[in-house]
Amino acid sequence: MSHPVDLLVVLVYLVVTIGIAFRFLTKNRSTEDYFFGSRGLPGWAVGLSMVGTSISAVTFLAFPAAAYSLDWRLLVPNMMIPVGIVMAIYVCIPLYRSFRISSVYEYLERRFGPFIRFFAAVNFIIGQYLRLGIVLYLVAIPIGPLLGVDVLWVIIFAGVFVTVYSMFGGINAVVWTDVLQTIILMVGGVVCLVFLLIKTPGSTWDILGYAYEHDKFGLGEARWDISERTLFTMIVLGFVSWLQSYMCNQNVVQRYLSVSSDREARKATLISGVVGLMNWAFFFLLGTLLFVYYVKSGDPSVVDMASDQVFPHFILTVLPAGVSGIIISAAVAAAMSSLDSSMNVISLTLSKDIFQRFLTKHKSDAFHLRLARWTTLLSGLFMIGAAICFHYTPRESLLDTLIALGSLLVGSLLSLFLLGFFVPRVGNTAVVWSVGLSLLARLYLLLNYFGWMPESWQVNIHAYWISIIVDGILLVCALLLSLIFPCKRKDLTGLVYSRAVLKRRDEMLDPVSLQTQE
Repeated sequence: MSHPVDLLVVLVYLVVTIGIAFRFLTKNRSTEDYFFGSRGLPGWAVGLSMVGTSISAVTFLAFPAAAYSLDWRLLVPNMMIPVGIVMAIYVCIPLYRSFRISSVYEYLERRFGPFIRFFAAVNFIIGQYLRLGIVLYLVAIPIGPLLGVDVLWVIIFAGVFVTVYSMFGGINAVVWTDVLQTIILMVGGVVCLVFLLIKTPGSTWDILGYAYEHDKFGLGEARWDISERTLFTMIVLGFVSWLQSYMCNQNVVQRYLSVSSDREARKATLISGVVGLMNWAFFFLLGTLLFVYYVKSGDPSVVDMASDQVFPHFILTVLPAGVSGIIISAAVAAAMSSLDSSMNVISLTLSKDIFQRFLTKHKSDAFHLRLARWTTLLSGLFMIGAAICFHYTPRESLLDTLIALGSLLVGSLLSLFLLGFFVPRVGNTAVVWSVGLSLLARLYLLLNYFGWMPESWQVNIHAYWISIIVDGILLVCALLLSLIFPCKRKDLTGLVYSRAVLKRRDEMLDPVSLQTQE
């Protein structure tokens, strides 16, 4: 049970968060305000918001647990983030900002037609809804004991709280509360680091040397095996994941479009990459130091404890009252910064890519602003309901269910954007057929993963490879089908990465141009 001082610290944090949200209540007079902050948000704030979005409370607790129990191999995918940053700066930002789009899927329609836009938007919405429910449930599991509150009540209160400030504050509230939450997250981590170094016997170099001797900084086995979570599997996973995140994740592209200039968009991207990678490495370091601390302290209470319970145990039993409240606030902040972004971007996608494009195109902007708030509310209710359902589902069955739903319903969209950006020859027909073939491949790999295929048809691959392989199949099929069904459009100006885009990039890097943007 948390000390009353800890609960007071968390309460103060929550009050400040809701105060920030309601500060922007009267400033959201249009969908431009609500979804993009009138496209005038500062790059540094957006960058920190992107960091907060990428670090959930699951990450806050899971990364130290991974380092405590094993090594740093789960950090390897995040080390590939420079690939995504380079792609964003040199390709995505110039392309997306060269025409004033409201959604990344609007680009897909301009390139491949309305069906692909609808398919991609629905695919994204399903994935985000699954993510909302499971993230809220998983963050409630450790936060409940930290606060001394039943997990079910954490789900309900946290869900309502995030829904309220996301619904009324829009992207302004999301970004500025994310800034606060990211700062609290980093402060909480530093506080833990200081106490670990103080409480563990020996100098800092002795502690790190002990961890090194026990292979706690390893990055996994350096061998090629798609059936195991080896170093090469994690490298490929990170490479693909960060390309997808910076190229076609609506959450990220919304941030590109919410700043005042290309320069601010690049600044936000660099900040998100550098600060994010430092944060992830930092929390792995905390897990490594936790291992050394409990080995040297000889605390018997952690011997039979699950690895993901060790960090919460340290927070509650070692840190003094008030200080542990800061860390609990950091865990709550990590959860909220992930959930609020997903809720806002679901509302954006539903409003712009489904309703405004296909159902309510003749309605006023005031109508769509009200619709945006209602869709945020409905997303919040769905999130809470899904998390409660997950709470009453056995953990083993829950994992299987999530893998099945995610693999079957949520496909990777990276290949669509790679084809759109770099292969002018590929047109609508080739892409539509390739999407269908890739869905069949996804179904096969899903059945294979659960062992529901005849033994002679089965292949031994890790679940991490499913989306990667499906993306590859879509890419190859589209390239081959383009030989039969080439793109019929002659003018792809601004839609394909070309010399015109290179020229635009050179102009925006020119000092005179940068002064003009200022």
